[in-house]
Amino acid sequence: MTGREPIIRLNPPVDCSKGERQRLREMVLEAAEVEEAGLDGRIARAELLVFLRLGVAIVGVGADR
Repeated sequence: MTGREPIIRLNPPVDCSKGERQRLREMVLEAAEVEEAGLDGRIARAELLVFLRLGVAIVGVGADR
């Protein structure tokens, strides 16, 4: 193992750190995937937040309502 294997983590928003939720917000806004208005509420109400990590870096995100 190199420490750079991809790891996918799925958790409800309450089990994610403030930093993880903020990074998800930043990434979807950078990609212009969603409207900013109401985004924080949609993140909080999501059933699951998804994080793809390589090492400590979050390289992909998603959510399931």
